[in-house]
This record gives sequence, structure tokens and C-alpha cells, in this order.
Amino acid sequence: MKTPLNQNSRAAERGSALMLVALVMAVSAIILTGAMQWASTNARLSARNNEYYKAVASAEAATEKVVAMMSKDFRDFGWAYVDSRLPVYRSSPPSVSESTHWRDVAFWDPTGSSNGVYVTRTSTAEFQELQSQYVGLRGMAATYSVVANAQQASNVGTPVGVGVRQQFQLATIPIFQFAIFYGILMEIHPGPVFEVTGRVHSNDGIYFSSKNGLTFDSHVTSVGSLINGFAPGDTDHTGTPGNKVTFKGEADEKTAHLHLPIGTNNSPAAVREILAPPPLTENPNSAMGQQRFYNKSDLIITVSNNLVLATSGRANGFATVLTSNDWGKFLTITNSFRDWREEKTMRPVDINVGDLRQWSATNITLRTALGNRDLTSVYVNDQRTHASGNLGAVRVTNGRTLPPHGLTVATALPLYVQGHYNQPIDTHLGTHETGGTKPASFAADAINVLSGNWVDSKSTTSNLGDRKATDTTVNAAFLAGIVPTADSNRATDKYSGGVENYPRFLEDWGGKKLTYNGSMVVLFNSKFATNGWKYGSPIYTAPARDWAFDLNFMEPTRLPPGTPQLSAMIRGSWTVIPTGNTNTVAEATVVTIGGGGGGTLPPPPSLPGGGIQ
Repeated sequence: MKTPLNQNSRAAERGSALMLVALVMAVSAIILTGAMQWASTNARLSARNNEYYKAVASAEAATEKVVAMMSKDFRDFGWAYVDSRLPVYRSSPPSVSESTHWRDVAFWDPTGSSNGVYVTRTSTAEFQELQSQYVGLRGMAATYSVVANAQQASNVGTPVGVGVRQQFQLATIPIFQFAIFYGILMEIHPGPVFEVTGRVHSNDGIYFSSKNGLTFDSHVTSVGSLINGFAPGDTDHTGTPGNKVTFKGEADEKTAHLHLPIGTNNSPAAVREILAPPPLTENPNSAMGQQRFYNKSDLIITVSNNLVLATSGRANGFATVLTSNDWGKFLTITNSFRDWREEKTMRPVDINVGDLRQWSATNITLRTALGNRDLTSVYVNDQRTHASGNLGAVRVTNGRTLPPHGLTVATALPLYVQGHYNQPIDTHLGTHETGGTKPASFAADAINVLSGNWVDSKSTTSNLGDRKATDTTVNAAFLAGIVPTADSNRATDKYSGGVENYPRFLEDWGGKKLTYNGSMVVLFNSKFATNGWKYGSPIYTAPARDWAFDLNFMEPTRLPPGTPQLSAMIRGSWTVIPTGNTNTVAEATVVTIGGGGGGTLPPPPSLPGGGIQ
């Protein structure tokens, strides 16, 4: 039987289907609209994020440019020059002339100046423990802050403005805080066991080796590479380098260069000028003028062919002139001896330090010029014309007891220290006890140590056995030059002698000991004492080397008079901050740079409801 369909039921079914289709279409439209809105919002979010991070990068670039400018100026000229140029740094954001990229970036400092950077010094210079890569050293440091606001041109709404702040220190480091400091290539290849008890740095590379034991107790840094091997051109060492080398502290290569602020490049030839008398046209307040030992000294001794002129130093315009009744009490210019390494007869200006100390304590002439204090430094300028085969020099003798505030002796010529120096206490001879010493240094073209057994008349024979050394103690910082490896003037023996032979010798030290407490600094090649290192007769045999860094030099009051100061920039932190601020806000994330710490940028600022503004 067939049952006919109800027409009303069919109509109802068609209506339900239409409603269902309409509902599905409506829901689909809502979903599509939501998806399109989500995609659009996500695109806006991505674009705004990109703009935010581009603004951060631009602001950081602005601070980096200023930090680099300030660091270079400080390296070359010092604090006063940096502080005088603060207005220049403030008007030096990145520019279109440097890159067309900056055409779409606006810079302003948080105080409102357009196209500027906020730069300020936030602390005075104080002697303090240094941080970052210079941990373990102490120096004068001042903190600076640089803040830049940047805004990238926007195609998606209101541009995003961001601030970045960098803090850093400009510091001076006393050069004698290093056990060993080389401004040029450093080599160290000792035969006997050798221990370096303080910090080591080279502004070039370091070549090292040992077959019996070489130990670095402290941090070693090198602008170049650290290489267990021999320098190119070193023909005195053959075979495989010994690898019995121990680094007890960190050993870092490719580190920052440490400069003297001499106002020019820090080439060895330029740096050597700190030993030379100034030219007449040089301003003593110039960067180089301030670094010259001549301008730092209390007593200037100038020796010419027919005259000895002794005057006070630059402190009173060299105005106080000493008579022979004064300088004749401690100065002699008539002695001579043979230097078998140089193959020349040395004509020294001899300074009897004991007599100098007694004269300084009692004379009226120079004490009055110095404000009634003892002298602390002497510069010798030997202008005599010497016959072929002769060479001028400076020699200090009788120096066990120094003036009360210490003594620095400087000259552009080779220097010889004879006998015990700066150790007045008998029981401390031959030890590393320096509690009774005074701050002391030598700065010269080359530094030679003569034992207390040295006799000038015995130096003329080529028989090394006639020059027997005796145990000697020297407590003073050394700053001098060397004859480098593979020097073009040398036919043979093309090794500099290394750190182990940096102090030069002219005696048979076999079985005798040189006890040394100080700091060894090499900044340039020797200009006058230019014959290369040679070992054995007729020149010398080596002493037993009992050498140590003098920890007194870590204290500012125990540093030698006129100690040169190295320039360094020490990273602190960088911080993302809101525009219009010069200080960190609570929401900002600090990212430490110098200490090797990491961090992440804070998120871009958000609109109410989670959107990006």
C-alpha cells in the first residue's frame, strides 16, 4: 500500500534545511571574519615588534658610537679631554652621512634635545678595585652614562620610541701593577724552572715554552695570540718547544689593547718618546708632555761636553739652578767601563744614591723649590759628544737606602744599577720581604744589573772569569727597551733573550743569585743599546733568578714616583628604558656586558587589552 507524503511535512523539511545552511554560513562567516581579524592583528603585532626591536638596535647603535668616541679620546688624551668634549658627544648620533639606513630613524636625548644623545659623568675618579676583564687590578676609575632615544619611521601606526642607556668606566691602570707588561711582542723561554707571580699582558702576542717548568700564577692577557712555540725569526731555538707550562689563572687572547695616553698612535717608536727630553715647541700640558719622565722629575741633570747643569723640574719652571757645591756631592762624570754586549766603552753619569739622599735631606736650595720635601725623581740628559766606540749612560750606586718617599731615575740612555738596591734591612737581602723598601723605578733605553762585586777596571778584559758576580738584591720597577728577535741589524743569535734575559748582565753569575722584586715593563725597542742578546763569554753567564712581583705596587701610596698610567674602557651595563628617562626604571632589564652576563630585552610596551601600542 502506498502512503502519500504530507505536503506540509515536505515544506517543513525544506525550511529546516535552509535554516541549517544559513546557520552554517553565518558561523563560517564569523569564523572567517575572526580569522581575518586575527591575521590582521598578528601582522600588526609582528610589524610593531619589528619596529620596537629596530628602535632598540638604533638606540644602542647611537650609544655605541658615543662610547667608541669617548673611549678613543680617553685612550689618546685622558679625562680632561673627554670631559671637555661632552657637548661634541651629545650631538653625535648616527647620521645619514655614515649610512643611508639612518634616514628613517629619529634620535633625541631624554631631556628633549632633538638629534642628540644624553651623555654625563656620574662619578668622580676614585682609586678602586676594577671590574670585568680587569678584575684583580686597581686604578682610578670614573663612571659615565650615555642614553639615546630612537624611533623608526612607521607604516603601521604611531612610531615606537625606545631608550637605551649604557654605563661604563674610563679608568687609568698603573703600569707597574703588572708583573710583566709588554707593549710589543713578548717571548719567554726560560731554561731553569721559572715562576711569574703577578699579572701579565702583551699588546702583541706571547710566545712561550719550557722544558723544565714555567708557571703563570695570575691572569695572562694578550692582544694577539698565546702560542706555545717560538717567534718567527728565532734561530736560537730549534726543535719542539717544551710544553711544561702551567696557567694557574685565566689565559685570554684577543683582548683589548692597553694604551698610554700620549695623544698619538701607540707604536713603539711613539711610546719611546716618554723617555726623551721634550722639544722646545712642545706644550708640557699636552698629552705627550704630561707623560714624559723629564716633565715629571724633581731634579733635571743635563751634561754637555763642558758643563753640568742641574735644575729643579717643571713644577717651578726649572727655575732653581744648583751649583757644583750641590750636585758635586752625589754626581760623577769621569768614570768608564766596558760593556761586552755593546762592545763599547760606557761613559756613565754616576749617581751615588746614598749621597743624594743625604744631600736631599739637608740642602736648602732644591728643598725650597719642592715645598720643603725630599726629592723623589731624577732625570739625566746626557748631551755629550762621545768618540766612536763610546756611549753615554747612567749608573746608580750605593742605593740600599732611598730617600724617604722613594726614587725614580729616568734617562733616554742605557742605565746600570750596581749592587744591592732599595733594601736597607740586612735580614731581608735575598728575600721577597719588601716591607722596608721605598717606591722605586728605573726608566731607560736598557737596564743592566751589576752585582756588588763589580769593579770598573776589571771590565776591560775579555776574560769573563775576571768578573765574578756576588748575590745581589734589587727592588725596583723596570721600564726599558729590548733588541727584538730577528732584528735586521743582527747577523746571528736572533732571539731577543726573552723575559728571562730582559735585565741585562755583564758578569759571571754562575752559582750566584739575583733576587728581584718589582715589575718588568717593555714598551719599545732599544735605540742606543742595540747589540742583540748573546750568552756566554765574554759577556755573561746567568744568575739564579729569584724574581717576584712586588705587591706593594697594588697600593697607590707605594707606587714609584711618576708611574705611567694605562688607559682602559670598562664595560658596565646596558639597559632598555622608556623614552624621556635617564635612569633605569623598575620594568627595565639590565644586561651586563663586561662581566659576560646575558639577558633578554624587555617585551615591547603593550596597549590595554594586550595590544601593541
